[in-house]
Amino acid sequence: MKKAILIILASGQDESIRARRVRRFAQRRPQYPHLMVDIPLPPLDRPIPNDFNHLHFGAGQTEAQIMLPLGQHTLQLLLGDENHVAHEPPVYSKPIRVTVTATGRRPGPRRIAGQ
Repeated sequence: MKKAILIILASGQDESIRARRVRRFAQRRPQYPHLMVDIPLPPLDRPIPNDFNHLHFGAGQTEAQIMLPLGQHTLQLLLGDENHVAHEPPVYSKPIRVTVTATGRRPGPRRIAGQ
């Protein structure tokens, strides 16, 4: 069973500060966000693949809905140029871990047997 997860690429006041910094950076070079799903960053000197694990956002999206199977997943953003190659120096987020549950709610604490 797959569940949807909503990815917010930019929101809130703190994000607007970051967005201004990114816009200043982007004025010097084109930038296109790419979302890595359950995969490490690709080689930074070659074009970023375009498949389910490497999602391209080149149309100015600020959010997207993706379908992920139940369980834990790792997500990471990487900015690329008009040729889908990472900038030099590369601009990317820290990886985050998300858990997709059947209810859409946060999973409860793990219990250790015998405690």
